[in-house]
Amino acid sequence: MKIVFAPDSFKDSLSAEVVADILEKKAREFFRDCEMCKVPLADGDKGTVNALLAILEGSRGHALARDYRGEMTEVEYGVLEQDTMVIETAGLLWERETESCSVSCKIMSSSSYGVGELIRFGLDQGYRKIYIGAGASVVNDGGMGCLQALGVRFYDSMGCLLEGSGENLNEITEINTEELDPRILEASLTVMCAFNNTLTGEQGVTYTYGARHGADPAQLLQLEKGMRRLGTLLEKLHGHSVCEQPGTGAGGGFPAALHALCGARLTSGISTVLDLIGFEQIVEGASLVVVGEGIVNQSSIYGKAMAGIGMLCKAREIPVVAVVGSMERGAEQLYHYGIHSMAACVNAVMEQAYVVENAEELLSHAAERLFRLLIVGMRMQTGENCLADIQTRKYRREEEPQGIHWAVKPDESAG
Repeated sequence: MKIVFAPDSFKDSLSAEVVADILEKKAREFFRDCEMCKVPLADGDKGTVNALLAILEGSRGHALARDYRGEMTEVEYGVLEQDTMVIETAGLLWERETESCSVSCKIMSSSSYGVGELIRFGLDQGYRKIYIGAGASVVNDGGMGCLQALGVRFYDSMGCLLEGSGENLNEITEINTEELDPRILEASLTVMCAFNNTLTGEQGVTYTYGARHGADPAQLLQLEKGMRRLGTLLEKLHGHSVCEQPGTGAGGGFPAALHALCGARLTSGISTVLDLIGFEQIVEGASLVVVGEGIVNQSSIYGKAMAGIGMLCKAREIPVVAVVGSMERGAEQLYHYGIHSMAACVNAVMEQAYVVENAEELLSHAAERLFRLLIVGMRMQTGENCLADIQTRKYRREEEPQGIHWAVKPDESAG
């Protein structure tokens, strides 16, 4: 029997590598003679560089670029071949504190300028094949800032130059590409979209993510109106509409801008990663694939890692189960995307700080619950007592700030 562990990271608490280690360690308590394979993954969001370099030969580099607030920050990138660069934009467009109310006002003024800076840096270094991950983002500027960094100029009705930001989208009357970096046309750009949301509409970047990042109803209307204006202007330059194209709404909308004016190819982030690392070959002969992600909800079916892996394995009749941080509304939709069952780490009322601090333990307990159910399923199929060789366990009562819980440990008296 072969088990493949292919989790994504649990944002703000556990890397994909740590998640894979914990899952494998717990699985070995129940499936000791199994062949096991760890493949930490990402879908174009945070961790994509690590996921690719863990499987493929390559190196790491560092560059400076502006984050969504305009502050210079160091960003890690990957080099897969002499002329191939992998960029992760999560460090520029997203960070943990963006979820707090204290930065909610940033959505109108935030910019994707740093993404364009990273692309320009790559061109300066001689890279002509550039993969760009587009995932979570507090930015809502449609890639206006990104294009600005690459030489594109935006003007209002008075002929004044506009800075890239969400609040300026609705002021654009002209897009001038005369100073666009000509090296862009020599390069092959691939945007790995972690979400397949569109640029505009109900499933667009503004209405899907804007409200989560602090935009009030009036700002949402302004941002959506501005995004539609940008889309119309890009359509005039590009020749066809980009507003309804899947993936254009990832990363705050910058994929739409790169696709329209720089010829970037938009792909599913998880599909691209799986293709680059040869995931089909990795899961060949597998009896089970175990995936994982921090929070799953309705948006998880829009191009995220679990759905991508689930569909690939479904086509090959390989069962997939998941250990997740928590399940929100709509998580059950993943059952239609090749995920057979999910076990949540958060199985009681807990403070977020407690969950983050105890993430490894909570993950281990959730994995044990899942693997015990798998054992029961095996027993139902074979009629054998598959738990016969598992150590006898006893429980100890522990006092913790959240109250009393029962922790499991091996019985020291067991042979």
